[in-house]
Amino acid sequence: MRLLAKRTRIQIYVDILRAIHMMNRRGARISLYAVERASGLPYSRLTTHLSKLRAAGLVENGLGITLKGYEFLEDIVGKVAPLLAKYDLWNESGTVQQEE
Repeated sequence: MRLLAKRTRIQIYVDILRAIHMMNRRGARISLYAVERASGLPYSRLTTHLSKLRAAGLVENGLGITLKGYEFLEDIVGKVAPLLAKYDLWNESGTVQQEE
């Protein structure tokens, strides 16, 4: 049986930024609904996290990622995530395997 693992706040931020980035890259229209679906968050939690990302200067009001946002992603994915994964503290897939 596969269960969803609880994501850390940083993992949620990464998921939101990745969703926005991938939509930009594909040239897709970026809407809150699309980001909600791609990041796996309910609307209320998404808007809360987006407010924090905007306040930190990582996301623009029009749902664009700032240079600071891309630097954040690069640091997390390239430096922090591998270190946390080494100690089983970062689950890239978002799922854990549970014995029945």
